[in-house]
Amino acid sequence: MNPEQRLKIQLKFDVLVDGLLVDEITDKLYSKKVIEHDDLQRVHSEKTDRDKARCLIGILITSENSYDPFLREIEIARPDLAEKLKKTDVEEELKKEEDERIKFLSSVVGKRFRFVEKKSVPEKDVLKEISYEYWQTGKKYNEQEIKPSLIECIQKLFPGAIRKKVKKKNTKVWKYRNIDKTELETSEDEEESDSDTGLFLFFYI
Repeated sequence: MNPEQRLKIQLKFDVLVDGLLVDEITDKLYSKKVIEHDDLQRVHSEKTDRDKARCLIGILITSENSYDPFLREIEIARPDLAEKLKKTDVEEELKKEEDERIKFLSSVVGKRFRFVEKKSVPEKDVLKEISYEYWQTGKKYNEQEIKPSLIECIQKLFPGAIRKKVKKKNTKVWKYRNIDKTELETSEDEEESDSDTGLFLFFYI
């Protein structure tokens, strides 16, 4: 599920848990290859309908391409619940989450990195520092959601920084040019040659 779909499920979690009888829904999702056999067994092993619903939703929100099949099954079993789910407005909440995420990333990046011309840091090193801070604070780390926010964050903190894809050991990796770690030791590949190996792009692909 994407962030918007997960948030809709989260905001209507109690309604779904209270209103769904998920045995038949679970079987149909399994037959359509939305969930695995182990998932099917986990749901059916729960004793109450509420616990089964909690288990199924927990599985689905961490799975890709699961929202639409789940919604279709709800439309068949409980059209009223499906309508409530579809009408749930999450735009304001998503904006709030995005602002909070950028604020947190700005704090981490501003503390761990600095603007230095002709230096460079692999994006994976930046993400590693961020994942550690997420772990330290008990926040949930989702790299897919963080990357676009990270690009915006670095652009605001270090306007002269450049996100560039470069060739390294027969593969291409993303790096940030003109920033460096604040520690005494610099990034492991701060000065590797990355001229003419990529485009000066500052957007997420």
